[in-house]
Amino acid sequence: MSGLFRYIILPLCLWWLITGGYETLIPENNEDSELHVNTPIPTKPKQESETPRIVPPKAVKREYVERNGRPDKTTNPGKSVVAVRKCESLTARLLAAETDSTSIDTKALTEWTSCSVSDSEKQRLFRYSLVDFKRDKLIDRALEVSSLYKQTYPSDPYPLFEEAEIYQISGFPERSLESFISGFKLSRTKSEIEPRYFMTALKSMQRLGLICEQQQLLTSMLTLNQLNAEVKRSISNQIQILKPKCG
Repeated sequence: MSGLFRYIILPLCLWWLITGGYETLIPENNEDSELHVNTPIPTKPKQESETPRIVPPKAVKREYVERNGRPDKTTNPGKSVVAVRKCESLTARLLAAETDSTSIDTKALTEWTSCSVSDSEKQRLFRYSLVDFKRDKLIDRALEVSSLYKQTYPSDPYPLFEEAEIYQISGFPERSLESFISGFKLSRTKSEIEPRYFMTALKSMQRLGLICEQQQLLTSMLTLNQLNAEVKRSISNQIQILKPKCG
């Protein structure tokens, strides 16, 4: 029996091992499956779940009005009604003074300027008051109205020309001439300026002995639309007389 194992079985086993017969007993390996099994799949980094930002609501400022029974002065409808009625009363008084040709109260006129009235109506009453006080030689009141007029309508040359006349009759030729020049510069249509204002300025220049300035003023008067040909001819003659004196 030992001879059988030694000379027959053992050589067959060696031959089987040498020829690779043992491979039939080893299961076939699949490279893909092996790679799939053996190669570790990289795991994605675990992302932290974003915590939603909670924006706190803006604080709403709430104003609470204490109910104490007192009316709100800022939204008092009665106040506006009173103001409207006061303006209506002032307007009626001023228009009545204009109609009756009586003097206008300067205090009432000052209060009235803040009322909602048309510009043409305001300017008309300003001019009436200014001329009325000037005619009565109430110089202080006339200048007060003139100042109020200039504050309300700074681009209107009318109060400046009236001031020139007021200062001229009051014996202030320098100030009269200053007011006339300011009104002249402010006028858009110099050809429409009333000739009497030029004559007022001419008198002031004569009192101050301004010869060359008189010649320039008379030359400007030649452009006035209100003067006829005869008057302009007379002005031209006066200019010729002043030329030699002016040098």
